[in-house]
Amino acid sequence: MKEANKDYLHFDNDIIQKGIANNLISFNNENTRIIYNAKTEKSYNYKDPEEKIRASVFIKLVVDFGYNAKDIDFEVRVPRRTPEDLADIVVYEKGKDTQPYLVVECKKDGISDSQFEQAIEQVFGNANSLGAKYSWVVAGNTDTAFDVKNFNSMEREKNVISQIPVSYGQAPKYRFKKEKKSSKENRNSLKIVSREELIKTLEKCHDTVWQGGKLNPSDAFDEVSKILFCKLQDEKKTAVSEFYKFQVGTHEESSDIAERIHGIYKEGKEQDPNVFSENIKLEDDIIYKTVEHLQSININKTDLDSKGVAFERFMGDFFKGKMGQYFTPRNIVDFCVKVLFIKQNERVLDPACGSGGFLLHAMDLIRKKAEEDYEEEKEIYSYWHDFASKNLFGIEINEQIARVCKMNMIIHDDGHTNIISADSLDNIEKHTKINSQFKKENFDIILTNPPFGAKVLINEKKYLKDYQLGLNNGKERAAQSTEVLFIERCFEYLKEGGRMAIVLPDGILTNATLQYVRDFIMNNFKINAIVSIPQTAFSHYGAGVKCSLLFLTKSTKNKEDCDIFMAQAEYVGYDATGREIEQNDLNEIFYNYKNFIEKKNFKLNDKCFLIKFNKLKNSRLDVSYSISKDIFNNYSTISDYCGIFGGKRIPIGHKFVEKSKFRYLKVDNIDAYGFIDNYKMPYISEETFSIIKNFMVKNGDIIISIAGTIGKVSLINNIPDNTILTENCAKIIINDKNNLNSAYLSELLKLDIMQKYIKENQIQTTIPKLSLQRLRNLKIPLPPLEEQESIANIMKKAYLKKEEFEKEADKLLNSIDEYLLKELDIKINDNKKKNTFIVKSNELKGKRIDTFWYSLGNMFYKSKKFENKKLSDLVNIQKGETITSNTKEDGDIPVIAGGKVPAYYNNKSNYKGNVITISASGSSGYVWWHDNPIWASDCNVLTEKSKEANIKYIYHILKFNQENIYKLQKGSVQSHVYASDLAEIIIPTPPIEIQQKIVNEINERKQKALRLQKEAKETLENAKSQVERIIF
Repeated sequence: MKEANKDYLHFDNDIIQKGIANNLISFNNENTRIIYNAKTEKSYNYKDPEEKIRASVFIKLVVDFGYNAKDIDFEVRVPRRTPEDLADIVVYEKGKDTQPYLVVECKKDGISDSQFEQAIEQVFGNANSLGAKYSWVVAGNTDTAFDVKNFNSMEREKNVISQIPVSYGQAPKYRFKKEKKSSKENRNSLKIVSREELIKTLEKCHDTVWQGGKLNPSDAFDEVSKILFCKLQDEKKTAVSEFYKFQVGTHEESSDIAERIHGIYKEGKEQDPNVFSENIKLEDDIIYKTVEHLQSININKTDLDSKGVAFERFMGDFFKGKMGQYFTPRNIVDFCVKVLFIKQNERVLDPACGSGGFLLHAMDLIRKKAEEDYEEEKEIYSYWHDFASKNLFGIEINEQIARVCKMNMIIHDDGHTNIISADSLDNIEKHTKINSQFKKENFDIILTNPPFGAKVLINEKKYLKDYQLGLNNGKERAAQSTEVLFIERCFEYLKEGGRMAIVLPDGILTNATLQYVRDFIMNNFKINAIVSIPQTAFSHYGAGVKCSLLFLTKSTKNKEDCDIFMAQAEYVGYDATGREIEQNDLNEIFYNYKNFIEKKNFKLNDKCFLIKFNKLKNSRLDVSYSISKDIFNNYSTISDYCGIFGGKRIPIGHKFVEKSKFRYLKVDNIDAYGFIDNYKMPYISEETFSIIKNFMVKNGDIIISIAGTIGKVSLINNIPDNTILTENCAKIIINDKNNLNSAYLSELLKLDIMQKYIKENQIQTTIPKLSLQRLRNLKIPLPPLEEQESIANIMKKAYLKKEEFEKEADKLLNSIDEYLLKELDIKINDNKKKNTFIVKSNELKGKRIDTFWYSLGNMFYKSKKFENKKLSDLVNIQKGETITSNTKEDGDIPVIAGGKVPAYYNNKSNYKGNVITISASGSSGYVWWHDNPIWASDCNVLTEKSKEANIKYIYHILKFNQENIYKLQKGSVQSHVYASDLAEIIIPTPPIEIQQKIVNEINERKQKALRLQKEAKETLENAKSQVERIIF
């Protein structure tokens, strides 16, 4: 028997391995099909997410519940139901293969409450038709079992049982019991779950409580937090060998469950009134459902990192969308905590603590230190618990977020005692009244990411006048930025010699008008390190500000000139969308910094270097400025080897024309790689050309954009004659070809380090500009000409390889249409719109009589092999809910309207995802698929309706028909596509399993294409990195 690939079989891997060990399952060589050794041997597609659930359930039935594999069958036909209705798993009475005992319905993890309820109806229909005693619905960690035989066929609450019987016995009153620490996990144990499972469980809880928008998102978040609080309380307070209260018992109603949960909450609230003050406001049935989601998992024993990521993900959408907040990414938090080398006896403060990320990581650092230094569990606990309860402090201005922070820390086992809700910038005496430890010069460590961009106005906050940075030459400023004031507040809270890590926007480090803030930092702190982080670090939270990390020691005395550690992180473990990636420069930077302060073999490299403290006086503090000055100072000036000339604007009163032999090259015509699309260049008249003809470009020139989007570079090699260059670009003509290769210069200017250097020299106005004089003054490295040619050749090969990958990807994507034609037996010629056709007279009764309406049936592709149905028979077609730029509330949920990109972003959704939209106006008829939540505005929304239709399959067929759907547009001024016309679209409708096969095949081809596109991009990026290493 083949052992399954553990990476591939990611769902409940221990269970799968048990199944293999007990000869219950095996896999084919590719691990794509599972073979069940049951009543009869059967094989199914293991790529299907539901199959992973079914495999897990089958193994548990045998291993945990004592049923014989030979009494279990799969895909059992159900009498008196449609042929497509098959029972996923049927357990038969012992030795009686004609008498079903238990029917199981398996669904993928993460389905909605309504989908779970549909699954319940499905399993009841199957169980009743088969005459089974029990039924069981399993969707990942959410499952419900029913006593079918002893109750009315419509009962769905009183007949719930805690779990299915063990080996044909009786259903127990309760299922989950607290075991001794030494006990092995069994069917009555709470399950320690993975990060992904916990995230999905929390999302299900939120969706249940939110009720599709019936509850305010902020209130929904609070209520879920209360339920979580109850779950944690019950896990901690329940005695060993006792049953947990936080579970659904056999034949219990929702009111029974709710009463128990209210009791747990009341008791916990009395013991810890700092966390919650209000009662649980949820209805009994909602409490019941959330308990179902959470009852089987062990939150306390799930590892801290998984809990941290899961709770952060759970809070993420709420924070950025509903509260306008965002997290400091975990990798950045972890880096800051490590760099400060916190000790157990040091008092730690975050004056803008948000959800508590910095404090939690500080606590985790001390916990790990305790585990390294002590062996006894009591000593370990005492060491870190004393630190958590006595030395962690946080201030959060928003009372609700302060509660979230406390809740987050409770989930991580402790540390919520000293979190207060207050305005950190207000008089410190007010903080002291709340908690006596909040006083000046009382903290050894400060870790913080203060709020950016907000202004404190003197006429609103009188305390502004109390800040040095709130004054201008002794006079009160009208306003000051919060991040500036936080620097001074942190200085006040720190002890002399205290250490701080603070996230600051680069504007503080670079803007000439903020030199006084840099002077304050230089005068009051020793700068230990400055680390630049990429602009993408916070972009997935909707915060696109470029930031740096400053590591400071409070020092008001005269400071000796010393080395400052500078580093630039290009990657921090996340991409721009927030997805985790392998690249993380922070680890290497930390070890370099550690070696630097310990004076151990510190080496300069392309990410880390040193600069003297005195060099930064009256200067910028950002890392890139220091890098550029050091690297480029000794290079040659570009104008020593090149002539640099500007372009020309079209004269006032002149316009572009439809067609001529004269062109105008704009910045938009140059793509990110420097390729020019000649076909998209606008035309100008001969008269216009004659006026500005001295600003032509020709092959061999190098073009660089110098206004708006600065730094696009192109080496011209196939430009039409008589092309004029826009004033937003400059052309570079090489005069000294004995020392400078044009292909080398073009690629040099595209390198990231050169792009940064170019942008540092731009003029910051409303529209950024790079003056011709500044361009002429740029310094460039000039290796020997042979090396320049070699570098140009490296890049040429990379572009060719990139093009090869992209062509392969395009070929795969283009093959999808051919695949659909063949799979559905569609002949294009048979589906061309007919000019004449016949309609029966009785078809016109009570209906429209226009030709267009009856031509719809001939417009769309039909299958000769399968039944063709109207779209309205297969999906729900609904109108979106109009929202405008005036009525939206800023968030990160895309608003889908009439275009091909989101119109704007809102802070809530009206569809949770897994839907199709078709634009109603603007780019009317445009078909979109949405995996994630959206706000559907001026569009038609297609959602699941029929079991005959896979919604993703419908999307692929509609996309296949995209050009025909555009033909549905009506209206002379602004075109529209109406739901009534969409309803008539013809959809080839093969059986559901063939639809799924088609979806899987298309997804596989698209994934391969994406991989190729990624390889194309990486090929070019790797070449650029190689070239940078050669040059610099």
